[in-house]
Amino acid sequence: MFRRLICLFALVLVLGLASGVPAQDVVIPSPGTMPKLDGRIDEAWLFSTEQTIGTSQVGVAPSSPVDCSGTWRALWNWEGLYVLVEVNDEALTSDSGGGGNKWNDDSVEVYVDGDNSKATSPDTNDHQYTFWWGNEAYEEPSALHNGAPSLVDVEYAIKTTDEGYMLEIKLPWMSIMGASPTPGQQIGFDVWINDDDDGGDRDSQVSWYSTDGNGWQDPSVWAVAVLEASDKAANPNPPDGAIHTDTWATLSWLAAPDAVSQDVYFGESHADVEAGTGGAFQGNQTTTLYVIGFPGFPYPEGLVQGTRYYWRIDEVSADGTKFKGDVWSFLVPPRKAYEPIPADDSKFVDPGVTLSWTPGHSAKLHTVYFGDSFDDVSNATGGSAQSDSTFNPGSLENDKVYYWRVDEFDAFATHTGNVWSFRTAKAGGGLRADYYKGADFTTLVLSRTDPQIDFTWMDTDAPDPEVGDNDFSIRWTGEVEAGYTETYTFYPKTDDGVRLWVDGRQLVDSWETVPIYPIEHSGTIDLVAGNTYTIVMEYFEDTSNAIAELRWESPSTPKQIVPQAALALPIKAGSPNPRNGATGVRHTPVLSWGAGDYAASHEVYFGADEEAVKNATIASPEYKGTKALGDESYDAGKLAWHTTYYWRIDEVNSVNPDSPWIGSVWSFTTADFLVVDDFESYNDIDPPDDASNRIFDMWIDGFGTTTNGALVGNDLPPYAEQTTVHGGNQSMPYIYDTANKISEATLTLVNTRDWTEEGVAELSLSFRGYPASTGNFVEGPVGTYTMTGSGADIWDEADEFHFAYKSLTGVGSIVAKVQSVENTHNWAKAGVMIRQSLEPGSVHATMVVTPAQGVSFQRRPGTGQASLDTTTGGITAPYWVKIERDLAGNFTASSSADGTTWTMQGSPENIQMGADVYIGLAVTSHDAAQTCQAVFTNVMTTGNVSPQWANQDVGILANDAEPLYVAISNSAGSPVVVVHDDPAAAQIDTWTEWIIPLQTFADQGIVLTNVDKIAIGLGSRSDPAATGGSGKMFFDDIRLYRPR
Repeated sequence: MFRRLICLFALVLVLGLASGVPAQDVVIPSPGTMPKLDGRIDEAWLFSTEQTIGTSQVGVAPSSPVDCSGTWRALWNWEGLYVLVEVNDEALTSDSGGGGNKWNDDSVEVYVDGDNSKATSPDTNDHQYTFWWGNEAYEEPSALHNGAPSLVDVEYAIKTTDEGYMLEIKLPWMSIMGASPTPGQQIGFDVWINDDDDGGDRDSQVSWYSTDGNGWQDPSVWAVAVLEASDKAANPNPPDGAIHTDTWATLSWLAAPDAVSQDVYFGESHADVEAGTGGAFQGNQTTTLYVIGFPGFPYPEGLVQGTRYYWRIDEVSADGTKFKGDVWSFLVPPRKAYEPIPADDSKFVDPGVTLSWTPGHSAKLHTVYFGDSFDDVSNATGGSAQSDSTFNPGSLENDKVYYWRVDEFDAFATHTGNVWSFRTAKAGGGLRADYYKGADFTTLVLSRTDPQIDFTWMDTDAPDPEVGDNDFSIRWTGEVEAGYTETYTFYPKTDDGVRLWVDGRQLVDSWETVPIYPIEHSGTIDLVAGNTYTIVMEYFEDTSNAIAELRWESPSTPKQIVPQAALALPIKAGSPNPRNGATGVRHTPVLSWGAGDYAASHEVYFGADEEAVKNATIASPEYKGTKALGDESYDAGKLAWHTTYYWRIDEVNSVNPDSPWIGSVWSFTTADFLVVDDFESYNDIDPPDDASNRIFDMWIDGFGTTTNGALVGNDLPPYAEQTTVHGGNQSMPYIYDTANKISEATLTLVNTRDWTEEGVAELSLSFRGYPASTGNFVEGPVGTYTMTGSGADIWDEADEFHFAYKSLTGVGSIVAKVQSVENTHNWAKAGVMIRQSLEPGSVHATMVVTPAQGVSFQRRPGTGQASLDTTTGGITAPYWVKIERDLAGNFTASSSADGTTWTMQGSPENIQMGADVYIGLAVTSHDAAQTCQAVFTNVMTTGNVSPQWANQDVGILANDAEPLYVAISNSAGSPVVVVHDDPAAAQIDTWTEWIIPLQTFADQGIVLTNVDKIAIGLGSRSDPAATGGSGKMFFDDIRLYRPR
């Protein structure tokens, strides 16, 4: 996804060139895993620092950052230079105007000087690659001038985004400079963006580095990029994954710069080489060559044809530190055909498959034998030879096993192949897909069958017009068949939240918005070949592009989208609650499940013996009766303490010949504690619906009263907290305000009233709060202001920072000299601000100084909208900054080295605010876990400004320290109160278990056999006026334990 609108609109990193100061180098890292060029930005790119493209070059300047700007990232390995460019362009054009030159259209130009010669005209190592947006036509890129690079092996992918388009590129070093580079090598580099709004010639052009409009033909003005050295060995020979035809080899590699020796690992097992076990370690040496496959060396009999070998080099530094290397491999090819596609014993193969294989070493001709009998194929002779290594068997039957063999002839001998097999896919397949508006599955708008989960909805694409392109959720339900008896790993990849259950077991639970790129999660489960298992995947989409994919993998199954033939509509009962394998279940559970599509009724089987439940019939004691369709629940009664139970639901339909559909055996284990409240039963159903069970209807708080400052639950659904939880899926959010009052929420107990049952002796509850505010603002000496603040950032749609402010009415300005700003992050910020309100998403205009990113004019033109900025690099504190507002609502930002000569930052921005606004100083650490200190002097304001300073955190959740207590009461008599030992318990920001001996309550008169109410409070019950703080807490898992 591309939620963040990148609109930095000034040169970064390079100011100072005119004065002769050397340009700052850009470091291009080399991670172990490189990105896949598929138009879907993966996490490998995050190893690289994002750089901004935004200096006007030629023609008319862009009308705004959304018209023409962008960012780039780069990575490198021994194969090539990888570049990601994200372009902001509100009007994509691809008319090939301007005489057919692609640089007159929307396009990206990447400049590379392989030897960083800094020549003033291009030589053979200087290249310009142009990538045309081309309406996603994937046109070949153009090399436009001297030293035109070879485009062989250049790879790229272009995709549109909400803001414009993105481009992923791999430029092979052979194209750039004819050889692989060395770590630490410098190359020349720059990235430009061309913009055409209405056809014809190019309208504007911006660059990352060069300020010269003729820089396209002058490599001397390109930036210097340094290829970061690695601590690992690199540049393996044979290359990783290579086919090595000899039965001997001389391994070689490039040692890391600080290595004094190398540990060598070699063998036929990837696992052994990875772990350094099984005799893989070959010894330590100082050279970077290693011979194998000759007499007198390892593997003296030679390497075996048809074997893949693995090797690893660990670098050892002078102090003995070892840097574990990557595992590389090469294959000594066999004489026989190998690597069949589909793989041997494959399942769910398309009946229209074309077979292929990798020819044996030196094979000239191939003879294919194919049929549905193993013996016929194994014993076949004769046949017609062919030169191609593919074979089309014609249309095949569904759900049938076929066998095939390929014999190879190498001009000297025939090498009989192995007999391979595969099973074709069943007809049909897929999952039931229910599409909802909103992320909470409340408004069903579409149900259909999806063949598999493999969706990308870009820009304004939508699953269906009724669903919309944002703020929707999907639940896929059905069954999945295992092809092999193996451990399977399921990989849901989504943008945004996802939950996945297989056979009732939750494998993935990530119900949260993804900030930038789709995230792949994983979970494993053991499955049995031929068995079917219930599968449920839930997904929600917030905003922008939407991605939902589901892959699987096992030792015999390559990682792939779960195929349609492995999926089926939900016939069996599914979605068990408690989930399969659940622990800590209440002793009085009500079991529930989802009905199969063809069910008319449900047969319930339940007991403590797994085999008995598995084999039970309606004559067995485990049979608990039949439930009608629509009544998918069973009250199991009161169960034993800490015991595992098993259950099965068979779906029945007397008019369907396939009935009954025997269900899977699910299990759960009861708790070794009694549950007072785990907050899992509360829902978002409003009265008068009989099913309503809202958290604030059960926990009675201070809503509508003046003597109780507690508010339980969220204002809007979900009413219970579903992100910050200790166990299960929900907890209780709790806002407190103890100004001249207490804050208390009380639950009247219904079930767990006997607090002596099962010998329990401890009350346990889990809680967490927020830390105290670290923001501060003091003056001393006169005119010098020291300010501290934390917070994630002043950016995106909401801010987190500390603000010292006054009020301004009408026209006005503020000037300050930022003497210093602590480097808690390169993008920590200290500066001057005008904003409409103290809400996190307020409109504002801010001019800041940063520790390492220069000065920046940052603003939010609309409430809750994405932030914009104009940044100039190379400037650090001490530096002057200024923000001015005129009568029309235009905000002008400026900076100065001396407070006299001012430079406007970008252009004025019109931001509509009310007449009364806040004006002042702002500090954010850009790292919520740290506190940043900044010092301001020479603070001056103009206009109708109030005299006194005030200061507070904006957007940062912080708690005041207040006493935390639990009160227990019987139906008669006064409550007994126990206060937490830590007076600042409300400021503990990690889940903490609070254990209270029940004898503490009994000693003060509570009858534990019949407890009526439990209350959780903050403040002083005895003296409400003694405290006066506020904040927010979370509570979860209130339990009773035996002595532990």
